[in-house]
Amino acid sequence: MKKVFFLTSLVLCAYVLQAQTLIPRVGLTLSKIHSDLSLGEKPAAGLMVGVGYAINLSNALAIQPEISFVQKGAKGEVDDFIEFEGTSVSIANRTRLDYLELPVLLKFTVGSEKIKMHYIGGPALAMCIGGKAETRQTMKTPNGSNTESETYGIKFGDVDPEDEENAYIKSRFDFGFQIGTGITIMEKVQIEFRYSHSFVNLASQSEFVERESKATNRVLQFSVGIPIRFN
Repeated sequence: MKKVFFLTSLVLCAYVLQAQTLIPRVGLTLSKIHSDLSLGEKPAAGLMVGVGYAINLSNALAIQPEISFVQKGAKGEVDDFIEFEGTSVSIANRTRLDYLELPVLLKFTVGSEKIKMHYIGGPALAMCIGGKAETRQTMKTPNGSNTESETYGIKFGDVDPEDEENAYIKSRFDFGFQIGTGITIMEKVQIEFRYSHSFVNLASQSEFVERESKATNRVLQFSVGIPIRFN
């Protein structure tokens, strides 16, 4: 019985080793921090680069763990935030959060050797490794306009009211779910579209905000990869 188990294990290991595909990817992101506070949020563009490692379980089904660098964040603009006797103040802001992301995806593939289509989905854990926040304030008066800009670092936890050099994110870690679809052409190039939905609240508490707010990441990814199959 032990010999049978050992031989079966060897056959399975040999099959798995022959059915592995490395997929380096590079692409663009379009992200937004979804918040219950209306601050004129708009999607912000970013970059992503990573690599996936597809392990085939069958001809159609695979498990694909990945490691990626992904830029998330948002931008917003509020026109005429303050308006009084011909003077108005507009505020624009942009937050960029750099994440190291670790998805583990289930991948289902159909098609021929010339064109294959796949569908993916699964959980993703991420850690913020940096970023910055920028704020631009424009004051318009009958005599002209004046713009002032500030750049802040990123820290984690509740807001420190005495810290004027950093913006605060509640949690360094993020967790969510990814779904997507893509095509592989001639087993040479893979084009993929993916949506990422996070569940972890990013909004830090401040003594100036009475109620707890909520803000979570939403990201669209478009990437191009090069499948490298190990035979």
